[in-house]
Amino acid sequence: MITGLHLKLFVLSVFLLFAMSIKAAEVPKLNAWVIDETKTLSKQQLNSISQKLARHEQNTSDQFVVLIIKTLGHESIDKYAIKVFNEWQLGQPDKKNGLLIVIAKDDHKLRIEVGNDLKNKITDPVVKKIIKRNITPLINQNDYFHAIDITVDKLISKTTVSHANIKTLIPNWPISLALICSLFALIIPFSLYFLSTRFFKKQLTLKKCYLIYFIPSIALSLILLNLFGSSIKSNTVTLIYCLTITLTSYINAGVLIFIVCYIKKITKKAS
Repeated sequence: MITGLHLKLFVLSVFLLFAMSIKAAEVPKLNAWVIDETKTLSKQQLNSISQKLARHEQNTSDQFVVLIIKTLGHESIDKYAIKVFNEWQLGQPDKKNGLLIVIAKDDHKLRIEVGNDLKNKITDPVVKKIIKRNITPLINQNDYFHAIDITVDKLISKTTVSHANIKTLIPNWPISLALICSLFALIIPFSLYFLSTRFFKKQLTLKKCYLIYFIPSIALSLILLNLFGSSIKSNTVTLIYCLTITLTSYINAGVLIFIVCYIKKITKKAS
């Protein structure tokens, strides 16, 4: 005779066997920029997206990978994406500049996992906006290729703009700094020279005014170069380049001041 307890135990056993039969999704081998285990994308579509991601990695060192699986099993999309991201160790060895797009086709779930070094460029609001506006509407239309392709373009644009801004700053800001230093190197010594009659008993010479200004201003320039250089992640070569331009500007200003002094001395002798 089957009692209610036996029936409950039987149902529980069946449930446990069913749960055990549903395995968590395995992590595939990383052998391409786009891994499609569902055969959703054609060969041409795979090559198109892969070439785009390979070119981006070559230009910026950021490693983007797309993974399409059939189902997650009993695992959440968040845990699976983190597991894949960590196991693949996406990004360069000395950086955390990897990005993973995971799509679980049968579960209708997706996630974009972003490495720490990219989170200041690809923020959570940016990811949510891309998923809402670009991926979800196209996947609902069963257009996986354009959903992924447009998403890749959007994500690449977010990182390449940042790289472009740094490249634009490097040649421009040292020249601006050098011009500012040159202007101060000319104005301040002359100002000290003309004001010395009011603040000092003996009038300072133009040479002394220049030397008084030169030493502390060079120290200040070095501090600014280090602070400004590190803020844009500038390398040693760029800092040397900036320092050379700045020092050259001071030397040019000094030469001009000494020429003025020399002309003034000749004029006095002639009179």
